[in-house]
Amino acid sequence: MRIPKRITFQSLRRRGACFSQHRLFERTFPKGAALTLENCKKARTARLDLIWLAEEFFDSPKYDELWTRWANRRIGSVELFMSCYRLSQKKK
Repeated sequence: MRIPKRITFQSLRRRGACFSQHRLFERTFPKGAALTLENCKKARTARLDLIWLAEEFFDSPKYDELWTRWANRRIGSVELFMSCYRLSQKKK
């Protein structure tokens, strides 16, 4: 699956995000959001569900170690999301 560099209201709808997350995303990022650490922190502050988003984009075995670290509370949701994103951008 291709990982976008920017998330939009429409991309969340296509992935089946719930109505409350649609509204919250649209209020927080009316023009969409680039995948940056600053925007991840803003999303967490706005109470957007970063774990749902990470599950949608980063659900493959190459991310298992990061998911395990998150499950064991060694990393938070922002670090999980950004670490998965950085890993997805590495050349194969």
